[in-house]
Amino acid sequence: MRRIVPLAALALAVVATPIVLAQGGSAPGAPDKTRVTAGTYAADAGHTMVVWEVDHLGFSKYTGIFGDVTGTLVIDPKNLAAAKVDVTIPVAKVTTASA
Repeated sequence: MRRIVPLAALALAVVATPIVLAQGGSAPGAPDKTRVTAGTYAADAGHTMVVWEVDHLGFSKYTGIFGDVTGTLVIDPKNLAAAKVDVTIPVAKVTTASA
């Protein structure tokens, strides 16, 4: 009997989620789009990094970091399709474990 209860809860969640979303609600834990303010946001170069990783034939992973990344995000929550992202990654600023 105990196994039926979790399965019933899962089935209810699977059925209820599309209904809630169709009624304009949001799934639990989903970001609240009404809290997004339209505008242009700038990346803070001192606190933005791009981390990359290369798998070396499955034996080891080589990781590097690009710092001083700059960029902007232009967003209007009423027109998300028109959002624009512009990012500049200075390749000369790469940091790796070896040259």
